Amino acid sequence: MDVSTRIVTSEIGTITYSLVRKRVRNVNLRVRSNGQVVVSASPRVSISFIDNFVASKAIDVSKQIQTC
Repeated sequence: MDVSTRIVTSEIGTITYSLVRKRVRNVNLRVRSNGQVVVSASPRVSISFIDNFVASKAIDVSKQIQTC
């Protein structure tokens, strides 16, 4: 498994997330109870696609972080 930290800027601010590369079929986004954002994706999925995906979910992520 390959893990890296990424930063994405969206219309509501910046999101820092951990990207885990592993054998999965979909791009999975999780907000852990400590507020950490983790995305898991196949190594075949491009970084730009993942960054755009996280940016598109920025409102949902920020709501989830506020409830942690």
